[in-house]
Order: sequence, then structure tokens, then C-alpha cells
Amino acid sequence: MGVSLVGCTLACAFPDAAEAEALCPTTETSATETSESQTNCNGEHTHSLDQLQELFHQQQRLLEEQTKLIKQQQTQIDDMRSQIEELKQTGQQASTQTAQTELVTNVDKNAQTAVKDDESTTASKETTAKSDNSTNDIGGENNQGNLAQESEETEDLGPEPPSASEAPQEATAQASGQQPDLNPNISLILLGGGQLGGAKDSSTKNTFFIQEAELNIAAPVDPSTHLEATFAAHHDESPELEEAFIRYMGLTGGLQLRAGKMRQELGALNSTHTHALPQIDRPLPYSEFLGEEGLATPGVELSWLLPTSWYSKATVSVSSRAGAHVHSHDEDSEEEEEFALFSNEGKHNPLFSARWENMAELNDDTTLTLGLSHASSSIDSEHVRSSSVNGADLTLKWSPASNPYREFVWRSEYMKAHQSYKAHEHEEAEIPGEDDHVHDHLLKDKNLSGWYTYLAYRFNRNFRLGARYDQADSPIVDKGVTRRTSAFAEYIANEWNSIRLQFNHTSPSWQPSYNELLLQWNVVIGPHGAHKY
Repeated sequence: MGVSLVGCTLACAFPDAAEAEALCPTTETSATETSESQTNCNGEHTHSLDQLQELFHQQQRLLEEQTKLIKQQQTQIDDMRSQIEELKQTGQQASTQTAQTELVTNVDKNAQTAVKDDESTTASKETTAKSDNSTNDIGGENNQGNLAQESEETEDLGPEPPSASEAPQEATAQASGQQPDLNPNISLILLGGGQLGGAKDSSTKNTFFIQEAELNIAAPVDPSTHLEATFAAHHDESPELEEAFIRYMGLTGGLQLRAGKMRQELGALNSTHTHALPQIDRPLPYSEFLGEEGLATPGVELSWLLPTSWYSKATVSVSSRAGAHVHSHDEDSEEEEEFALFSNEGKHNPLFSARWENMAELNDDTTLTLGLSHASSSIDSEHVRSSSVNGADLTLKWSPASNPYREFVWRSEYMKAHQSYKAHEHEEAEIPGEDDHVHDHLLKDKNLSGWYTYLAYRFNRNFRLGARYDQADSPIVDKGVTRRTSAFAEYIANEWNSIRLQFNHTSPSWQPSYNELLLQWNVVIGPHGAHKY
């Protein structure tokens, strides 16, 4: 058998039939050996196996490439899903108010339908009651027993649904995300103060005092309306209504409406409450022109978020000076009198104000904000004809996304104020003790200017340092200018507890300069909204 297999192998190498027959003689073998010999001679099965293996490897390579493509497509799908979620969140913020408003409208319609159904049910009950009374007259005590049994069965059906008047209130509360009693957010802010040194006639020199105590109450009225009120007491003064306004957010096109007593959007800091100021005190242009606590009047304000690629907001307001309350210079001061551009004296002519604010992202960590402001009013008092103020402010802010507790801020602002006076309309004798020179000086138009700039750096979670320079023309002393240099430090324990220390060197042009060291302890309890960026 071994010789036969060798011969068959050689026969495969020589295709001539005679040679193959000589080398591979016919012998009697089993069927299995014959099949193996034929397979080895033919060689086709081996070739087919190699092809199958090659096809298998090709399919395997194709499968690996398809797997890579699937992974790439899956990554793209995940990215698209993330973008869709971001767009959904952005769209939800814009459409939530509309959807909630429609929900409240549907609730009101359902409530009206419920009222009609309730009236129909009441009428039906009255008709049934009359019929039952007639039956009772005819049937006697048996019918009364049946009615009592029916009454007991009715009571077993469960409590009655709320009345039609209660349904809208509960549904509206659910639509606004609030409980039916609409518990407001209430916060109390206390600014404890201390002062070492200061002006010769300062009432707070070398004392501790309450700089401000502020009570804030805020709550949503419905999905489109928000109500907020702030009561504040400064130093030893009685508490007063600092702000109380309604904010309506149901307008379209980026419009928003406020009505009530509010701080005007004037300059970078007038709308900022005392506890949220970047320093303990306001810069000189604000305190000299608008008052120590800023300008707040009752009126109506309309703001518009412009459809631009950057943040751009325009605000206009019309308010009444009759409700203005302006804090100004120290009441005990012998050198200065109280002055305010927009006092509540004279005729109750309206006060117009406007602000345009733009903020652009220079990169992922840096923003640049530019603001333009204006306010004017016809005072029409005994001496004053009109007042106006214009301003421009610039803020550069750096806050790395990798560390939100680090922050650098540079802000500068310029203000130009004007107050025109009427001509002299009465005799000199009506102002006893006043000579001609002083009288003419008081009636001269005032053109005042002031500016400030400061740098502040927060280098970790707890500490912040900075310096400020500010100056302003005196509205009382002719050609008088006040200049001040400040350095400040702040320890921030957390969002609700911080301590500030500030050193001021003040140099009025008409009196000796002086130094003062100010202390402020800022403590907050209760929920308090985020402050302006």
C-alpha cells in the first residue's frame, strides 16, 4: 500500500496517462484509501480550503472596519444627542413661560366649565329635592327611610370634589410649581459696621453701628409674574420701603416689564444693593450726584434683550420724583448741604432714564462689558429748572472655568451731571443775611463730573483684595473737587457670611485730608437671589 501511494503521488506530477498508470497500478484497496488517494491526486479540496480561509480573513477584516465605523457613528450620535439636550434646555427656558401660561388658561377654562356644571348639578338637585318632597308627602315614613338609606350610601362614595371657586386656585398653584399657599422666599441681611477715624464732623467717627438691615420678600404670583419687596433701615433711621415691584415675564420678543418702586438701571452700580457692592461704600460720583444709597423712584420700566450674538440689553423707564428718597451727605456736616440731582422738590414732572448694556466673551474665561446710561427730569422748582446725568462704564472680568473661586475684575466709570437754574425772580431782601455774591453763585448752572476705577482680585475661595481711586466735583463748593484712594480686603467664609476691611484716604480741595478705616460684617439668612453678573 505504501508503494501504491508513492506511485500515485508521482502520477500526480506527470499528467501523461500511461506514465500515471505505470506508476499507479490498480490494486485492491478499501474505499477509504481510494478516496484519500483521489483527493491527494486531484488537489482541489486543498485549494478550496485555502480560498475559504482567505475569504474568512477578508470578512474578518471587513467586520473590524465596520466595527470601527459603528463606534465613530455612535460617538457622533452621542455628540448630537448632547447638542440636542442643550438646545432643548435652551428652548425650554424660552418656552416654559408660554406653556405654563397656556396651562393656566386651560385651567381657567376648565374652572369655568366646572362652574357651569356645578350650576347645572345644583339645579338638578333642586328639582330632585322638590320631587322627593312630593313623594315624601305621598309615601310617608317608608319613603323617608329610603331617602335616609340613600343619603348614607351617597356619603360612602367618598369626599366631595373641591368647589369651582377653589379649583382654579389649586390648579394655578400647581401650574406655577408652588403650593396653594404660595409661601414666599424671605431673607434678612445685616451689615454690621465700624469706623475708626474719618471727617471731623462725621457722626460715625470712632463708633460701631448698623450700616444696614434689609428684609427681602419675593415669590412668584403665577408663571409669568414675580413680586418682590425690600425694606431697609440705614444707621439709626427708621425702616423704609426701598423697593417693591412686580416683574412681568410673559411678553414675547425678549421684552420684560417692571412696575413699582425700584432702583433705576443707571450706571453700573445704582441698581446694586449696599450689601452687594464691590466695596463697603459707593464711589464718589454716585454719593455726590445720586445719593449715598442711590436713586430709587416709583414708575414703570421696560427692558429688551436684543437678538444679538452677544448679550445686549436695553432698558427705559418713566418714574415719578414725588416718591424719590435720596440719602446724601452727613446730616451733621457743617461744610456741606444736602444735594440731589433728582430730588422730590418742585413740580411732579416725570423722570426719564435709559441704559444700554453689552457684554461680549473675549474667550472662555474673560468677558468685557460696556454700558451707557442717561437720566433727566424737568425739576421746575423755585430755583432749579432741570437736571440730567450721563455716564459710561467699562468692566473687564476674568474668571477661569477650571477654578471658579479665582476672579479678576477691572471696572471704570465716568459720569457727567448738569443742573440748570432759573433767573433771579425776587428781591434781595427776601433772603436775609445773603449778599449779592453768594446769591449769584447759587443761581449759576452746575456742570459736574466724576469718575472712578478699581481693581479686585479673588485668589482663592476665601480671600479677595483690591484698590480703588475715585474723584468727583463738589455740588456744593464752587470748583471744589474730592479725591479718594482706597484699599480693601475681604474674607469670604461662605456665600452667607463675609467680613470686609477698607482704608480710605480722602482729600477735599477745600479742607484738610483725612483717613478712615471701615469695617463691615455681612451676614445673610434665608434664600436670596443671585446678584448681577
